[in-house]
Amino acid sequence: MTEDYENKLLKSFPNLFITDGIGFPKFGGFECANGWYELINELSKEIQNEIDQQFGKDSRIMYATQVKEKYGTLRFYMNQTTPEIDMIIDDYELKSAKTCERCGKPGKTRDNSWIQTLCDEHNR
Repeated sequence: MTEDYENKLLKSFPNLFITDGIGFPKFGGFECANGWYELINELSKEIQNEIDQQFGKDSRIMYATQVKEKYGTLRFYMNQTTPEIDMIIDDYELKSAKTCERCGKPGKTRDNSWIQTLCDEHNR
């Protein structure tokens, strides 16, 4: 993911994507292409809302540790979760299996020696 998109997510969700004050994330960063930006943004909103409801708006008890692509789907790892947050993450993992990782258009999982979810245009 490009630095612009990463910075938007870091700025929008400072309690979910915690940095150490020097600019290094407490989590492994964003290891996927730009096409999943909207999925990650919406997923982050839902998770942050759930955390806010359960623990209060300024809670930093739960935070992301890594966001990446694995076997063609989005993986969103946290230091700890709740059953509700697990359900949200599972839902977006399923959505990512139908979303091109490069452009965000409808796609499908393809096995071209590396498993990726791509649209027809990016599968070339």
